[in-house]
Parts: sequence; C-alpha cells; structure tokens
Amino acid sequence: ELAKEGVVVNVAYQDDATDAKQTVSATQQLIATEHPDAIIGPTWSFLEEAAAPVIASAKIVAYAPANTSEFVSIQSKYQFQGAPRNALKQYPIEAFLKENNKKRVAILVDKTPWGESNAKPFRAAALAAGAEVVVDETFLPFDSNVGGTIATILAKAKAAKADVIIWTGYDEDATALAQRRESFGMHAVPIIAASTVYSALLSRGVLTEKQLDNVYSVDAPASADFIKKFEAKYGEKPNNFADRAYDGTMMLAEAIQNAKTKDGDGIADYLRNNLQYTRDGQEFKFNENGDLIGGEWIIRPVIK
Repeated sequence: ELAKEGVVVNVAYQDDATDAKQTVSATQQLIATEHPDAIIGPTWSFLEEAAAPVIASAKIVAYAPANTSEFVSIQSKYQFQGAPRNALKQYPIEAFLKENNKKRVAILVDKTPWGESNAKPFRAAALAAGAEVVVDETFLPFDSNVGGTIATILAKAKAAKADVIIWTGYDEDATALAQRRESFGMHAVPIIAASTVYSALLSRGVLTEKQLDNVYSVDAPASADFIKKFEAKYGEKPNNFADRAYDGTMMLAEAIQNAKTKDGDGIADYLRNNLQYTRDGQEFKFNENGDLIGGEWIIRPVIK
C-alpha cells in the first residue's frame, strides 16, 4: 500500500523464536547490519524488556504492537506501545457477567507481567458485578506439560462450580483449555479470552467450531477493511494485534518521512507531537509513556 503511494519501504526480518536471549542477539544483528530507521517489535513484553537497553543505546525508535507500559517496566523515549490499556478490559467483562448472571468466576492467567496486568481488571470486573472469584490460578506459558496443568486447574474450577472462565495466555494453553473444557463436560461454562487467539486457532484448523462454541474474545476492534485484506493475503483471520502492527508500520513511515531530523530523536519527537495518522476516522496519538491514547475493548463470540 505504501509502494502505491510512492513510498519505498525496505523491511529486514529477524525471528527471535520467542526467546529473550535470541531477541537481544536478533536486535543487535538488525542494528549492526541493517541500520534501521525504526523497529517493529519485539512482540511480547518480556522480549521487549530484554531488547530495550540495546534499542535505547542505539537511539532507535521501536514500536511494540501488543504491549502497554502497564506491563513493560523498562521504558525510554524511544519505546512506543500499540495496544489499548488492559485496565479498560474491566468494563466489557463486568457488563458480560451482569448480563449473563455469572456469579462464580474462575480466573486463569499466564505467569507473566502481561498475565497479571490482565488478572487485575478480571478481578475488578468480578467485584463490580457482584460475583465471587472461586478459582484464581496462574500457569507457566510455553510449559511442555501445559495440558496437564490446565486440566488440574479445570478440575478445581469444576469442583468449585465455576460458571464462567476468564483466561489469558498463548496458543498452546488456549488449545488445551478448549479441549479440556470439552472433555470435562464443561461446555456450558463460557470462556472469555483476553485476546483473539481463538479466532486464529479456528481459522488454522487447530480447534473446531464445536470446541469454540460458547467461547468469547475480548477484542480491540479491527476495521472490516483490514480483516478482509488480511484474510485475502494470508488465508486466515488476523491474530492478536495484527491491525496494530499495520498501524505501527504506517505511523513509522509517516514519522520517518516527516521528522525534522531523520534520527531516533527526531522520529520519536514526531510520533509524540506531530503525528497525523488516522484510520476509520480514529486519530492515533501517544502519551508521555509511549502508550496509545484511548482505545476500547469489546466482547464477541468466536463462533458467530
């Protein structure tokens, strides 16, 4: 799309394999060999924190589509975040619990700063809705025994007569949760997932429509036009924060072209003070922490 506007973008990739050590070496490799104007990523908070000192030392702007300063402790003037704040998830979840008369809540979150930043609005939503949190558990992400761990937590939830499960995590535990819920005979207990991972797992054939019936996603709304273009390109629905990565690419391209100085300081200053980017009538602005201002979350069923 940028090429059609006469903007030539050279993109270099590094795969960090979701490993913090590899994130550091991949970032160093990009900076040393490609001399980028800006970096998109790293993806998850613990990866961003690992790379942040390298990025700050090089004085290069980095935009992390999936993160906020709520769960990234290392910050600098060169770091920008693309996700709406997790704290805002309280309000749609609270409304869901009230509207569906859910009174016994099971909370399952991955044991990371991101997981805990989701657990806080989960608990606040239950309290505001007059519900009791009967299970409040964490699990290690990317654990080789994730299926067994999820099964143990679900057994506790069933024994506690939980009538709703609020979850956040990654692909492997998402898959285990949907599969084990079915095997435990808990299909009537809805899952509220704090991301759109289930839509992507469905589109890739990892899970079935039956397994994902009565499963809901907390989603930052993406435009219908973006979803259509993404599906045409990749043959599946966009996964978590794909639209925010798209927006970040567009914002960085604008900043690189228009900044007074074409270095990290000039690009960072432009993003904070002069950004003009809009999509679907929404203006995109950053606050002093590098977070996007505003945004919202909605809850919708994975199976329409």
